[in-house]
Amino acid sequence: MEISNIKERNKEIQRRRKMMYFIEATQEIMENEGVDKVTIRKVADLAGYNSATIYNYFKSLDHMIAFASIQYLEEYNKEFIEGIKSETNELKKFILEWKIFLKNAFNHPKAFEYVFFSGDESIEDMMKEYYEIFPVESELEENYRILKLGSLENRNKTCLQEISKVGYINDEDINIINEITICVAHEYITIAARKNEKFDSQKYIEKFISCINYLMNKA
Repeated sequence: MEISNIKERNKEIQRRRKMMYFIEATQEIMENEGVDKVTIRKVADLAGYNSATIYNYFKSLDHMIAFASIQYLEEYNKEFIEGIKSETNELKKFILEWKIFLKNAFNHPKAFEYVFFSGDESIEDMMKEYYEIFPVESELEENYRILKLGSLENRNKTCLQEISKVGYINDEDINIINEITICVAHEYITIAARKNEKFDSQKYIEKFISCINYLMNKA
C-alpha cells in the first residue's frame, strides 16, 4: 500500500473516531436530559473538544442529532427482522412492518422524526456511515437490506411493489398509497412527540392500520 493511501486511510479512521465521540456524547445527553436539551456546547464539552470542531464533521446541530438518533433504530431493526421472518403473505407483512415501525417510533418520536422526517436527502448515506462507525452484528448484515434503503419513502415503496407483484394493488396506485401512508405516519409521530406520556400508541396504530386497509380496498 502506498504511503499516500495509508495516510488517507488513517485520516479517515481519525475522522470517524471523532464523529463517534460526538455521536456518543449526543446520545448520552439525549438519554439523560432529552433531545430538546442537546446543544452544540454541551456535546463539545462532554466530548472534550471546542464547539467549532463539531462543524468539521456535522452540517448542523440537527444533522448531529439525526446521526445520534439512529441508535434508537437498533431495537426496531431487531424486532423488524424477527417479526417478518415467518410471514409470507405480502399484505400481512406490510401491515406488520408498519406496526413494528410505529410501535418503536411512538417510543422515541422525536428521534424518529430526526432520522426519517428531517428532510435531509442524504439520509441513506448518513445511515450507511453510522453503521460503519458502529457496525451491526455480522449475521444480521444481510437482513438489513431494506433497512439500509434509509428513506422511509424508498422503503415503503419497495414493500408496496412486492404487494403489487402478487396482485393486491395495481402498479399505478403505488405512489399515491406511498405518499398517503408516509404523511399519516408523520402526522401521528408528530402528535406522539407533542403528547409524550399521554399518547395512546395502540389507538394510533389501530387507526393507521384502518387507513392501510381502506387504501388497499380502494386500490
